Amino acid sequence: GNSFNLSGGFGKVTVGLQSMPTDNIAVLEDPSLTLWSAISPVFVGNFSLIRGMGAAAAASSWSSFLNCGSGIGGIGIDCNGIYRMGVRYDLPAFGPVTVAVGAANNDVYDIAAKYKGTWGGVNTQLAIGYAAINSGKSFAGSTGTDNFQLQAGAMHPATGIFGSIAYQNEDFDGTLARGAGEDDSDAFWLKVGIKKGFNSFGDTSFSFNYGQYNDQYTDVTLDGSEVERIGFEVNQYFGSRLIIYGVWEQLSLDVDDDGTVAGEAAAYNAADDLDTFRLGATFFF
Repeated sequence: GNSFNLSGGFGKVTVGLQSMPTDNIAVLEDPSLTLWSAISPVFVGNFSLIRGMGAAAAASSWSSFLNCGSGIGGIGIDCNGIYRMGVRYDLPAFGPVTVAVGAANNDVYDIAAKYKGTWGGVNTQLAIGYAAINSGKSFAGSTGTDNFQLQAGAMHPATGIFGSIAYQNEDFDGTLARGAGEDDSDAFWLKVGIKKGFNSFGDTSFSFNYGQYNDQYTDVTLDGSEVERIGFEVNQYFGSRLIIYGVWEQLSLDVDDDGTVAGEAAAYNAADDLDTFRLGATFFF
């Protein structure tokens, strides 16, 4: 294989191509497990062109305003969410808490901690991680990225009410050649809903999603940006192996002008929202 590991009372050491500690930190701690229909990264519509702009704004895709400082383009969050060649050490579990540290190719170092347990009858989980990513920069003038991410989730088994919240901050090293020189970006994602056996087929979940992805633009003549994401999803389980889902989402854009290009910000702010609807299915073999 592409990796090998050694484990024992000291924990587990893995060497090779693998998921590093902060991979999926802002993704997996959703207690509803409706991860196939909608998660915190923007994977649908992000490479669609932004429509309805005037001539003052350059032709751009939504991914131009959803960039990770690490060079992983157009997804807005989960910015160390790839497999890397490296060394990972998973410490022995401390009760419900697990901790892992890693060092990967291209000068990437990270640490993450996770908790899963029950508080007052509510299933709770938390993941938090920090990565120093000194390669693959998206923004001119950046020499590296300090990436902090977390996700917390909770679900009440009796009622089926659940919620999860994810957050990411990227602090850029160096002097960025954009706008007024903002040196960080933020992303936020919320999912709330209910999941219960409303019919004889299996569990059904209904949830509302909201996200903001701030100052992740690559247009150097702007002074700030916000992509707002709202959505509604329905997941229908058929036993434990099949899920059919429907999701509606909307992306909208708001930017700040630095005065460099006349009318540019107004053109972006007049752009059309992007509405998507998708039907899908997940089958577990």
